[in-house]
Amino acid sequence: MLDMSGNSALTLTETAFQETPYLEEIYLNAMQLGTTTPPNVFKTLKFLRLLNLESNGITGELIEDLINPVLNPITSLSFNNNKITQIHHLAITGMKASGTVHLRNNKIEYLHQANWETLVTQLNTAGAIDVRDNPLVCGCDVKWLVFDKDLMAAFHIDTTCATGNKLAELPQDWFLDHCLS
Repeated sequence: MLDMSGNSALTLTETAFQETPYLEEIYLNAMQLGTTTPPNVFKTLKFLRLLNLESNGITGELIEDLINPVLNPITSLSFNNNKITQIHHLAITGMKASGTVHLRNNKIEYLHQANWETLVTQLNTAGAIDVRDNPLVCGCDVKWLVFDKDLMAAFHIDTTCATGNKLAELPQDWFLDHCLS
């Protein structure tokens, strides 16, 4: 286990964990990483189960190949309290089917199928993805979830749209009337 939380002077490079392949848990909270974390930085961690990147000022879209372990899948990934607006469809791969991804209190507005389906289909536990406290628009971007209750179940049951409506309770009729194909 490695906990470097609070060390705001540190910057992660692509080789930061190259000599530590047996780490199982990493806590990098409140380090002000922002957008400085390169792709593949966690790839050499063959036994990584838990990664916590909360409160780091991570902004914009999570980049391709940010989380992509080679061997054992990750069981818990946390990006709570950042400023993430979207995820690249290949940003998070290698999750254990029973794993969880926490993206609570970010700036995510859209759950476009092209961006989220790769992550959603990796997980089979109800409520595995927590995007509560995000300004979700819940327009035509969520139609793919509204019509597939199995995929919808991947999201935390209390996930709400910016309007206050629960994501899991959105009416299918509205999407039939307002969204093409």
